[in-house]
Amino acid sequence: MIQRSGRIPLSMPEAAAPALRLAAVCCFALGILAPAAADQIRGIIVSTVTIPSDPAFENTVALTMEEMAVVELDKQTPFLTDVRLELRLSDALKRHFDTFALAVYKNVSPAPRQDRRYYEGQRAFFQYLPYLNRIYVVLPIEGSEEPGGPPGVGTYRLEHPLKAEEFPLLVTLLPLAKGVPSAIVEEKFYLTFRPGVLKRGFLEIALRLPPGRENQTIRLFIDDRELPYPGPPMELPAGLHQVRILSPAFKEVSASVAVESGRTVRLELPLEELTSTIRIDAPEGAEVFLDGKRVTAVPAGQYPIEPGEHTLRIRIGDYSHSRKFTVEAGKHYHLGVVFDIIVNEW
Repeated sequence: MIQRSGRIPLSMPEAAAPALRLAAVCCFALGILAPAAADQIRGIIVSTVTIPSDPAFENTVALTMEEMAVVELDKQTPFLTDVRLELRLSDALKRHFDTFALAVYKNVSPAPRQDRRYYEGQRAFFQYLPYLNRIYVVLPIEGSEEPGGPPGVGTYRLEHPLKAEEFPLLVTLLPLAKGVPSAIVEEKFYLTFRPGVLKRGFLEIALRLPPGRENQTIRLFIDDRELPYPGPPMELPAGLHQVRILSPAFKEVSASVAVESGRTVRLELPLEELTSTIRIDAPEGAEVFLDGKRVTAVPAGQYPIEPGEHTLRIRIGDYSHSRKFTVEAGKHYHLGVVFDIIVNEW
């Protein structure tokens, strides 16, 4: 069934023939009472519109009478709720408003092609035109989680959603009576197609790790909720989200990311290794050995050292002392050599 809301003037100009009014009303009634019957469809396909799950998508096609547009769904439409049509009429077509009907057909056979002229299909929508410059048609998709609000003036919404397998659709403007002036038949009307999209999107996290460090433990938090990493793209409400990466081997990373409706956002984050440093203070003239290798010149200040167990040995003349110590990632160490003064009394 077709829902219509708002007060739309449907009366014809006084100059319109009663037969045309009757034909328009009869055609509209047939479109509602027998939507499942297969209709014979004749026309030239001049445009194909593929509807994605992208709220920014918009495609306008110009058609003359009995030319047709094909509407198909993109292969990946996880957030698509409906297909929205906006029909714009010129003043000339508006003056003949109830002489034409906007028709949308589903379950079209054979598959639409530009070199074919004849098809069969079931009416998904059939409405003679009200006296308006624009009308809007909402074609909901089965399984949609967000039904649209109540339709306004000049807006029509199908009560029963379309199934994905009922696409592609054929959209055309049909004359409801003979004797339409040729100038009107050749007049262009404009159809704009837009998708209705859930206010949700996907977030894909890609971390760039230093070579050889791919097996380190990674903890991923989205809005303070821990999620497994690695993993598939995460479905999130549209809006701003906080991302935090924790690891014992890398510096903590925090970032904000905006998830857009119907889209997949990819966030790439480089990870930096936690750097451990050491500073050695030894008396002048002392020989310093780190892990068995002599340090010929002890660097001033701090310098990096790998995490793990190490041994420091100091030799001054005949005196030698060694000490083992463990370095943790991201920690800093100061090693100082202290000699006691021994006082003997005799």
